[in-house]
Amino acid sequence: YLSAEDFEALGWDLPDSGENVKQLAMSARGGAFNPRDLENLNADELGYSASWHEFRFEKYGLQWDMTGLYLQPNDPIPGLPTFAQIHGGSGNWYQFFVTPLNEPGLGQYLAQKIPVLLITIPGNYKPGGWNVPPEERDPEYLLNEEISDAEMQVRNAVFTFSLIADGVEQLVNSVTSGPLIVTGHSTGGEIQFLLKDRLGD
Repeated sequence: YLSAEDFEALGWDLPDSGENVKQLAMSARGGAFNPRDLENLNADELGYSASWHEFRFEKYGLQWDMTGLYLQPNDPIPGLPTFAQIHGGSGNWYQFFVTPLNEPGLGQYLAQKIPVLLITIPGNYKPGGWNVPPEERDPEYLLNEEISDAEMQVRNAVFTFSLIADGVEQLVNSVTSGPLIVTGHSTGGEIQFLLKDRLGD
């Protein structure tokens, strides 16, 4: 586990005060910028390098897409675990990367000293964002692929915590190595308990 002393040592300073990411977000429609654009930002100015991962897995005979934003510090504290964060019910990776006003979020600060993986469960991230009101949105279970109404009903019926946990496990194993801390916000909090004996050292 991470002691209070080690946590305090992580610090809260960003080399660019979060301006590079804020400009990227402010220039996109509704703030829904392409996370792959983070890979092109200057890591020296951010304090970390960013990589975007889209992971497809199978469950219940269907394919599902899960995504993760992986932040690796330029100057990490040796031996500390990767911090993996799962969002709440209506959120995604964005929730812990920036604030509602596109100021730096928790992930950017922690990534100054420890690796961070911001995980989005299937259905909760749509490239470019949604352009319809919330009540008309369909989950983006497969990125950039249309799903029929009949198939959407089937997917909604089998979309379980077990499915999400399997996907998180496979994503984490494909992106990270070594010690790991998994946390979940709100609805995502259930997942860390399902994975208690399945991940990390």
